[in-house]
Amino acid sequence: MNLNYIAVIVSILSAVIAVVAIVRAREANRIATDANKITKHYNLRPMRLDSCNLLKEFAHYCTTYRTKFLQKMVSGTNELMDHRDDFKEGFEALGPLGMTEVEAKAKEFMNKAVQLQRALDRTRGNDPKPVDSKYASLDENIDAIMDWFALEEKALPTLFERYLSDA
Repeated sequence: MNLNYIAVIVSILSAVIAVVAIVRAREANRIATDANKITKHYNLRPMRLDSCNLLKEFAHYCTTYRTKFLQKMVSGTNELMDHRDDFKEGFEALGPLGMTEVEAKAKEFMNKAVQLQRALDRTRGNDPKPVDSKYASLDENIDAIMDWFALEEKALPTLFERYLSDA
């Protein structure tokens, strides 16, 4: 056999082996990336569930706060604002969870709690005008805020579905 012929065969085999190694390395990289996504999802899942529970508990608290307020089970609206601050700290303590819609919803909950606080404070003051001008009375305004919290509480499972699912 000619030495040049053997060298050509060895070169071709080396090139084939290199191509196979590149294909296998790309596939291994893709599998590792998928595994990292799955691991991240399952590592974030408990914290995401905690954030869901925090939102649900806060919405329920705000929904029932007017009743507690009217029955003097709470002293003024300071407790509402304290609970809002605790909610904010608890939510922020969970860290970045990669749920922009949920983070926006948490801010919306906090803003609505402030609206509720302002409206409830007006019931004890000399200014019985609603906080939001689209309502005819302060009671109607407060009812609308309560209804909003109740509807949002019911909608939370849908909001969290894609973040907590196994897909």
